[in-house]
Amino acid sequence: MKTSLRVYTACVLFVLTASLGWLLAPLLIPLIVSVALYALLEPAVSRLHRIGLGRTASVIVALLLVLLLLTVAMALIAPAASARGDRHAE
Repeated sequence: MKTSLRVYTACVLFVLTASLGWLLAPLLIPLIVSVALYALLEPAVSRLHRIGLGRTASVIVALLLVLLLLTVAMALIAPAASARGDRHAE
């Protein structure tokens, strides 16, 4: 009796967990990205806050710096990737 109850409980928990994962799937990627951004930017935000900027201003500055770095990286990578794609298409 105990074994069948354990199997039944395990099956119910598996179904509930799978259903919850299926329902929350659209939220997982934004959640993972937000946790990663927090982990990457928190030291910079804390340093800017210690320097004397407000917490909100520190967050805005850190996000703008990341956006600037991504823009510069894309500006440097895109022409090379485009030229490579043009050569590959020929």
